[in-house]
Amino acid sequence: MTPLLRRHPPPNHYTHRAFRQTVAKASERHKRTPGEYMVRRSPLYACMSRPMDLTTSTNQQWLVTKLKLCPKHSLSLDTTPLNGKPEWGHMEPLDDPRPAWARPQVLFLFVKDSQSPGPSELYRHRDVLAKAQHQFNVQQLTAVFVVVVGHDFVQPMRVDRAGAVLAWPENYVRDPAVLPHLFWRLSVLTDAQLGLDPTAAPVVLRGDPHCELMQSVAKRHDDADIPWEDGAAVPPMSPDEPVKPQSWRHERSWFRTMLDPVDDTEDFKRDRPLWRLSVPNDEDPDVPREFLVGSPLSYRGSKTWPIDERNTRVYVAYDLTGQRFVCLKDSWREVETEGFVLEREGEVLKKLNDAGVPFVPTLVCEADLPGQETRTPEFWSEWDGFPDKEEPTRLTHYRMVTEEICIMLSEVPDSRILVSVIHDCVVAHAAATERCGLLHGDISYNNILICPTVDRTTNTVKWRGMLMDWEFPRLAPTHKDSGTPRPHGRRSWKFTSLAYMHASDRALTVGDELESFFYVLLYTAVRHLPSNVRSPDAPKGFLDVFFSTDPSKDAPCGWGVSPSKQLALRQARILCPGPPKDDLRFFSRRLRAGEKRGPKAEPLDTAFNVLLQEYLAWCHAAYVRSDAGRAPRRNLPRTYRSPAVEGRDLDELARKMEGHEALKTLFEDALEGWPEKQDDPGTVVKSEPGEEEVPAEEFWKTMAQMGGAGLERGPRWLERRMWRRNMGGRESCRRGRGRIV
Repeated sequence: MTPLLRRHPPPNHYTHRAFRQTVAKASERHKRTPGEYMVRRSPLYACMSRPMDLTTSTNQQWLVTKLKLCPKHSLSLDTTPLNGKPEWGHMEPLDDPRPAWARPQVLFLFVKDSQSPGPSELYRHRDVLAKAQHQFNVQQLTAVFVVVVGHDFVQPMRVDRAGAVLAWPENYVRDPAVLPHLFWRLSVLTDAQLGLDPTAAPVVLRGDPHCELMQSVAKRHDDADIPWEDGAAVPPMSPDEPVKPQSWRHERSWFRTMLDPVDDTEDFKRDRPLWRLSVPNDEDPDVPREFLVGSPLSYRGSKTWPIDERNTRVYVAYDLTGQRFVCLKDSWREVETEGFVLEREGEVLKKLNDAGVPFVPTLVCEADLPGQETRTPEFWSEWDGFPDKEEPTRLTHYRMVTEEICIMLSEVPDSRILVSVIHDCVVAHAAATERCGLLHGDISYNNILICPTVDRTTNTVKWRGMLMDWEFPRLAPTHKDSGTPRPHGRRSWKFTSLAYMHASDRALTVGDELESFFYVLLYTAVRHLPSNVRSPDAPKGFLDVFFSTDPSKDAPCGWGVSPSKQLALRQARILCPGPPKDDLRFFSRRLRAGEKRGPKAEPLDTAFNVLLQEYLAWCHAAYVRSDAGRAPRRNLPRTYRSPAVEGRDLDELARKMEGHEALKTLFEDALEGWPEKQDDPGTVVKSEPGEEEVPAEEFWKTMAQMGGAGLERGPRWLERRMWRRNMGGRESCRRGRGRIV
C-alpha cells in the first residue's frame, strides 16, 4: 500500500523558486483600498464556493499573514513525471489519514512559458489530458483541478470527461494577490467539489473489515474452484444444483491480481487502490448495493491516444449482498446524441433477459449515479473561441453489474472453439432480433467473449460465446418499415460492413451485422490461429492493413475503407501478404521444433478454410448486389474472382445474408462434422459430448446441397489449390496464451 505521507525532494527549478519567492512577496502588497483588486471572473469559479469577500484588503491581509496562503496543505513535486517531459506537482491536505490515491488532489503543471498559451493549445495539450486520464483511472473522480504555472502567470482549469474549462491567465508577478485568492478557494473546497466521487469509499488496510474480507476471498481455493479451461473435468454435481459464479478459478485469480497489480501495469505502478463502490438500488432506494473492487481489469491507459472520454473501466467485483464475484462496469455514457435519447445498457439487457435471449450477460443491477454529470458543456459558448467546433458531449456517470466474468477471444486454442463461440453469438443476435426487435450495432472483436459454463451431462467445462456491450443497439427493420436511419454513433468501424459505411442515410440491417461477424471471425483467426501469414510480425501487419480505417471526407461515416477489404469482397478471396501472394489459409497445428514446412508438417485446417470461404462468398454476393458494390471501383488492383463463386447464383447467395437461419445452419453443420484430426477430412469424429459419432463426409454433402463447396470442391480442391510452390519464409508465428494463476 502507498504510505500515508511521503517526503518529496525540494524543488530546484527556476520556475519553482520564482513561484515561491513571489508568494512570499504577496504579504508586502496587501495594503490596498477596498475594491481595488478584482479578479477577472470566469466560469471556473462558478464551481467554487465564495464564503468570503476577497476584494477587501482586510481579508487579503488575514489570508496571507495569518493563514499563510493555504493552511494545512502541502505542495509537492512528483519525483517521476508521467511522460518524462513536464514537471508535475500536487497540493493535498497534510492531516488527511487516507492513502494518496484516496485523497483529493489539485494538480500543478510547471511550464517554462513566459506567457499563457491560448485556450485551444491548452485544450489539445496531451500532457494535461494524459495526466487527467491517469487520475481518472487510479481514483474515483468526477473531475480534477489543474493549475498551470509559468514564469509569470498562473491559470487554473477544471477537467472532466467532456473537456476542460479554463480560467483567464493571471500575472502573479504583477499582482501577487492572485495567489492567495486562488489558493484559498482551492483549500476550502469540499471533497465532492474537488471531484471525489461520493459513491466510492476507500478501503484502507488499518482495521477495515472490508479489506480483510477482500484478502480472504482472494486466497486460492483450487480444491473448490471450477477450472476455466474448455473440456476440464469438474466434480460431479446434481443437475438441480446451481453453479456459483464465485467458484470459477479465473474469477478468483483475476480478483487476487487486481488487489496487487504487477509493477509494469500502466497507471498502477505506485498505487494499489481498493474501493467500496455503491450502485443505487431500485428495490430499496435508501440502501444501495455495494461492491468491493481493486484496480480495473480493463481500462484505457493514460499513455494511449486518443483519450477515452467515457473512461470505461471493468472490474472483477465482490458483491457484498450476493457474496459472489461479479463483473462491474463503470463508465460515463451519453444521454442523448443528435436528438436520439439513448437507453441505458442495463435497460437493454433487462429486455433481453426477460425475453429469454441466450448468450447475453445476466443483469444484476444498474443505475445512473445521481448528480454526476459533466459540467464542461454548461460553460460552452461562442466567446470561448470555438464558434465552429462541436459542442462537448454531456455525459453522465453510470454503473452496471452482471453475473458473468468472461474471457477474451485471445484464449481460443483452435478453430472449432472459435467457430462455436461465434455461432453462439449469432444465435444471441438472432434471438434479440426476433424477440426484441433489436440489432446489436457494434459487433467487434472486443464485444464477443468466451464464457465458461458447466455441461452437467458430462461434468466438463464447455466454452460458450457471449455477446457483450449492448450500449448502442439499433431497431431492426421490418417488412413494413425499412428502419429509421440512426446516427452512426460510436462503433468499431474496422468491423463495420462496407455497404453501411458507404451509405449516407441507411438503417442498419441484419446483413450488415452478419458481415461484421465475418470480420470478427477473420480477425481472430489471423491473430491467434496458425496460418500462412508466417513471420511473427506479419499477422499484426496484415490486420493493420486489412482493417485500417482512416478519416475520409468522402465517406458518409467519416471513415474510409482499406483497399484490401474492398478487394476481398469484390473478388471473394483474401490474399496473404507476399511474396508470393497466395490465398489466405489456416493450418490445424503449428510447426514443431525442427520441422520443415509442407503438407505433413502443416496440415490444412480444411473444415475452417472451407467454412471461411463459403462465408466470404455470401458476403461477396451481398456486397456486389448492394449500391456500394455496384459503384465503380477506384484504385483497386486487378485480380481474379475466387473459383468458389464462379458459376453460382449470386442473388441466391445474397439472400442468405438477409436473415440468421442460413448462417446458423452453416455453422451448425460445420460443427457437427468437424474432423477430430483436421489434416484428414475423412476421419470419423465426435460432435457434442454424449451424441453419436458422425462421419465428416456428411458435412461436405450438406455444403453441396446448400450450394457451397461439396466433397469434390471442398477438401480435395483446397488441398490441390492451396499448396503451391515457394512455401519459403521465416518461422511461423508463435503466440503463447496468457496463463491464469
